[in-house]
Amino acid sequence: MRRYLLLLGWDSLFLLGLDTIAVVLLFCCIPGWLSSLCWSIISASIVYVATVILPRYYNMKQVNELLLKRMERLINMGQYLFENIQLAQFSIDDSRRYNTIFEKKIPDSKQIEEICRNIDLRHNPIRILHFAHENSDWKYLVLNQCGENIERNIHEIISINTLDNSDLSLLVDDLQDAYDEFKLSFIASVDMAQREPKTWVDKNSMNKLAAKFRELESMALQYGAKRQS
Repeated sequence: MRRYLLLLGWDSLFLLGLDTIAVVLLFCCIPGWLSSLCWSIISASIVYVATVILPRYYNMKQVNELLLKRMERLINMGQYLFENIQLAQFSIDDSRRYNTIFEKKIPDSKQIEEICRNIDLRHNPIRILHFAHENSDWKYLVLNQCGENIERNIHEIISINTLDNSDLSLLVDDLQDAYDEFKLSFIASVDMAQREPKTWVDKNSMNKLAAKFRELESMALQYGAKRQS
């Protein structure tokens, strides 16, 4: 329902209510002058729908699809990041590090607790996608691959969001703040892991980031994303 209100505009809801009242009055055998007024309201509504609401709906539908694509890119980037982080729970000689397939979802707080208790950042991420000439370490994954993609898509969402919904722009802005906090603490842990194998990882910043990605998943469903099985 909220999705269609974003596309059609709140004035369409007001117009629907006004037309409903006019139709009810027409069925109540009202006096001639009031009947004429009701027909005038209905006629004006038809013109307004044809000239204002429908063109705006098609335009907003295109904007909605653009926003949805970028939200899905952000969610995919979050899943990609956390998949690599989850695999780092297993030691380099543990076959689970290479064979485990995680569900395509952002981990919850309980899973993050376990990740931070067992994570080993001394070795490069396993599922990182990169060209032969590029680095495949944690810094490249967090700062370049994920960081730059997240920042670009957030910037584009804020730039093209002309829907009557500031919640999305505020959410992705908060997501950027959460990612900035996460990457500073995580990269510091990566550097420390070279000296201290059992490195402490900031679970609070990781939880904040995961929570924002889960909020984004919920909002993407409101914009029409297909539920993942």
